[in-house]
Amino acid sequence: MIKKICDAGLSIFTLLFLAAAFLLLVPELFGIRPMVVQSGSMEPSYPVGSVVYVKNCGADEVEEGDVISFCLSENTVVTHRVVEKDEENRCFYTKGDANDRVDEKPVTYEALIGRAVGVVPLLGYAVAGLWSSAGKGIGLAAAALLLAGLLLRLTNESGKDKKETEHSR
Repeated sequence: MIKKICDAGLSIFTLLFLAAAFLLLVPELFGIRPMVVQSGSMEPSYPVGSVVYVKNCGADEVEEGDVISFCLSENTVVTHRVVEKDEENRCFYTKGDANDRVDEKPVTYEALIGRAVGVVPLLGYAVAGLWSSAGKGIGLAAAALLLAGLLLRLTNESGKDKKETEHSR
């Protein structure tokens, strides 16, 4: 009974681990960067704690109404909706969906990171936790435990196969 519970727990943990890895790592292979939503300026479309997927693109691919991510400063990335594209001055005017006013500072084409192409609510809480110092340690420990559990399972199964082969002779 305990073995079945452990096997079920290991299977569930493996699926969750693989799903998280898929949602966070695979998009990057296609030029899509996952980012954690940390403020409510884009609610309800992009709730706090979500992961928004941002595809690298040029300014020529952005239209009014698109949601873009851009560098506000060296350490600050913002994701807001384009309310006006000013090609002459090479900038966008943006606004958070939950904000009353257009952002004070226009976004230059050079500050553009990309256009939002998807969102997964709540995943950002797990991601933020894993990106912390403690989270990295926990993530590595969880990966090691997962690997150890899988190796134990494989070892036990190959041992059973040997015993069954020996008994059938």
